[in-house]
Amino acid sequence: MQKIDVEQIMNEIRAEIREKGYTENELKFQDIPIPAVPGTDNGKFNLAELHNQINACNKDWNNPMYFSTSGGNPVKEFYRKAMRKVSRCVFWPIVNYQNKFNSDVVRALNQVKYYIDSDDEKYAAIKEQLLKDMKKELERLYDEQTSEKLGTVSRQLMKVKWKQIDEVAKREEKSTDIIRCNICGYHAQRGSFETKETECIFNGGKLIRYVCPECGVIFGPTKFMNLPQNEIDEDYKVHYYGFSEGSSFDKEIEAFYMLNPDKNGIYLNYGCGCWSKSIQQLRAEGYQVYGYEPYAPETDNPYMITSEAELVKMKFDGIYSNDLLEHLLDPIDALRFMKTLLMHPDSKMAHSTACYIYKYEYTRFHTHFFTGKSVEIMCKQAGLKIIDHRNAMEERDFICYVYMGDSDRNDYKSCLYVSEYGERKDGMIVLHTKGLMCGPYMTLGKGQYQMQCVIGLNGRKDILLRITSEKGKKELASVRLVEGKNHISFSLKQLEKDVEFVISNDGTEDVVIEELAMF
Repeated sequence: MQKIDVEQIMNEIRAEIREKGYTENELKFQDIPIPAVPGTDNGKFNLAELHNQINACNKDWNNPMYFSTSGGNPVKEFYRKAMRKVSRCVFWPIVNYQNKFNSDVVRALNQVKYYIDSDDEKYAAIKEQLLKDMKKELERLYDEQTSEKLGTVSRQLMKVKWKQIDEVAKREEKSTDIIRCNICGYHAQRGSFETKETECIFNGGKLIRYVCPECGVIFGPTKFMNLPQNEIDEDYKVHYYGFSEGSSFDKEIEAFYMLNPDKNGIYLNYGCGCWSKSIQQLRAEGYQVYGYEPYAPETDNPYMITSEAELVKMKFDGIYSNDLLEHLLDPIDALRFMKTLLMHPDSKMAHSTACYIYKYEYTRFHTHFFTGKSVEIMCKQAGLKIIDHRNAMEERDFICYVYMGDSDRNDYKSCLYVSEYGERKDGMIVLHTKGLMCGPYMTLGKGQYQMQCVIGLNGRKDILLRITSEKGKKELASVRLVEGKNHISFSLKQLEKDVEFVISNDGTEDVVIEELAMF
């Protein structure tokens, strides 16, 4: 057994103490030199430095109880291990407490970091939203200022334009001029008509209208009605730069419900304007409603139709409007056109306007006031009949007539395409060899449909009628037609677009289609 020289070990310890500059007096914590901590501190907050220091704290917070002292004098090492075991009961609680404190501090610092980071994210989000709001507000102010300037210019232009037109009318319109009523056809010298005069509040100058002695309609001003259609269209566009229309939402809704609508049907708000909310509301209620407005800008809205070419491809179970009829230069022609858009003979139209009486006469855009017998005569001329009427003028400024075709069927021959190997003759369609008839590219809703086809086959046994949709890509039904009357029934499980009735003559004898009608 090796003898331990305690005195030698103590001398070595004393020598080490002297070497490090310590004295043999009792050491105090404040006497122990603490090495300088690397890093800089300029008295200003530095977020990057905070992150670095927090990362360092996360790495170094857990102090070890003691550091490894392996190697060197084995006797000295034995002595140190013995001292550790003796001192453990004293120093370990202190170290553990310190580590616990360090842990709490580091967690607190981490929370500060998380707060700063989250605050940065919130600030970034707030900043982004503020920028968006500022951009939106700037755009609104720009649009507002631009609109205001355009409005001012348009109002001045209209004032100048219509003052000039009034000067021309004063010189050129003579009392001996023959003017004609578009409702009943009555015509006579201008000076023989009773007149009603007012002033246009939309800078349209003097308004002179004429009372038809035959049907009672009040029509004019002729200075506006005699303009070319493109100039009238332009006048509307310029007008809407300078003036805005009031909401007609409630009246449109009331007119629509006078159709007694079915949610399986398809309906059209004719002349809905750019501002109507009735389409959105009724579609939210489950109705299939579209809008037609030729003066509206082209839009991606699938329920807004802006061109007549697109409109004629569709058929509707009902058509409604508010404040439309009084704007039409030829109401009878317009009603006839609308009639061709109706799906069935019992499909209806509901047109409301306060101008069924002489009211709102202060605008040049109101060309007809349907007083006297004019409504009844207009219907007869357009091939319509009145089936309902509501007059709530005193309560809510609302008058509405409901119209329906006076025939028990809609014949589609006039709207069908006929190829070069076919012709229209005496109100019928004649298909020669290789002749083709197709159309009318309707949109039909879910439901059951009844048709009648009267056809002459000139000795041929039968011919195929194909009913397709999606421009011929989808076949809905096919029926063999025989000589004479053919009753056709087909059903749709969903809305179908571009529905066509197709007959192709692949024989040697002419095929004559006398009627192709929907019941």
